Amino acid sequence: MPSPRDGEGRWVGGSPEQWVEELVPAVREHGAAGFIYFPVEDGTTTDSTLGRWGNEVVPAIREELARG
Repeated sequence: MPSPRDGEGRWVGGSPEQWVEELVPAVREHGAAGFIYFPVEDGTTTDSTLGRWGNEVVPAIREELARG
């Protein structure tokens, strides 16, 4: 899998699994209560990326948080 961070350590995205690894600790350790999705202009359609976010990433985060 490609790195989800750039050379300066900024999050640039990744697979649904990488999103879960990044966002679940934000909720558990820092109390994050919501996320803002900003599409990246990389040629992928917004419908595609929002679909992946809503159908894969968000449910996986909820599932992981439910496990405790």
